[in-house]
Amino acid sequence: SPSVVICLGAVPAQALIGRGFRIGEGRGALHNGRRGIPTTATYHPAYVLRLRGP
Repeated sequence: SPSVVICLGAVPAQALIGRGFRIGEGRGALHNGRRGIPTTATYHPAYVLRLRGP
């Protein structure tokens, strides 16, 4: 059993934390995920790369 789960992106975060999760508001905070495992989320790396541009 993991001690913490880190979700990369909103879709996996919503699947593990809850459908109402918003990455802009909840990013970086620990949430009570499935099976009581602490879960956090951050932006997906591809999203960050797109923000930087070519």
